[in-house]
Amino acid sequence: MSRRLVRILAATAVVANGSLTHGGEPPEYSVEVIPGPFCGIFGWEPAVGLGINDLGNICGFHFDCNNDDQPFFWSPGTGRVTLELLGGFDEGRAYDLNSSDQVVGWMTMNNRHHATMWDGEQVIELGTGPGGNYSEAFAINVNGLIAGTWGNNITNDPGLAAFIWQDGVMMSLDLPMGPNAFARDINEQSQITGWMGDAFFIDSHAFIWDNGKVTDLGVIPGGFTAEGMAINNLGDVAVQGRMLNDQDEVIVRSFLWRDGEWIDLGVLPGFDETFATDVNDAGQVTGRCDMLDSNTSRPFLWHD
Repeated sequence: MSRRLVRILAATAVVANGSLTHGGEPPEYSVEVIPGPFCGIFGWEPAVGLGINDLGNICGFHFDCNNDDQPFFWSPGTGRVTLELLGGFDEGRAYDLNSSDQVVGWMTMNNRHHATMWDGEQVIELGTGPGGNYSEAFAINVNGLIAGTWGNNITNDPGLAAFIWQDGVMMSLDLPMGPNAFARDINEQSQITGWMGDAFFIDSHAFIWDNGKVTDLGVIPGGFTAEGMAINNLGDVAVQGRMLNDQDEVIVRSFLWRDGEWIDLGVLPGFDETFATDVNDAGQVTGRCDMLDSNTSRPFLWHD
């Protein structure tokens, strides 16, 4: 959602508060570090922040002292709190939270993900559609509507299906392209974005689902795939897609889709790929840039 303003993969999760400045002056900001648990001689375990709401509260996951993923919630008042897993589940990740601090993500049992909502003291497994054996939740809006994906990774029948979930009912999105689909984000108007096609790296089209009406965004300009990663409350979509560079290598580039127009986000100097992950209502886009010939990555903020 547009609330997910911080997505940093590092040794610790961080909270950054700041503002852009103009006239060549550097931005002003402060940083608060959210470490994982302390594991004796091994030191602090990593933590990854994946979602932030309008209150500044954060969710994500950290590694425990057994190197297992554990979902967490953080607020200035509570600090980092590991979220409860239901019996039989051993790992989990939290991906998004709304302004009511309802958190969504998944729990893991036998290496299969089960979409989950943590609602105060209650842990709710969201289930799957008919014939499914796993599901994943990625976004929740202020009304408690959840977007994600479900499927069967043994028989691939059914394949991946994008879903919307509310009050115990999971509904697969009826999309014009398939056989697979993936829902990445939902805004406060309950518009959903994601991808549809065979696979996100083969022939995917980005889409906007709006109460049953679907807008096919197609593929990125000059590319052969598109995946809607985030949608703000104005209907702007941050999109990743694949294209070939001058050496016929497959690279990822990102665009902002706005009212039918594709706006190229470009790439940081010296880097090859741009991975947009979120967009807010001011039209600011965040993500990372990668180099093809190294493991070097840099987070970015795109504005105007």
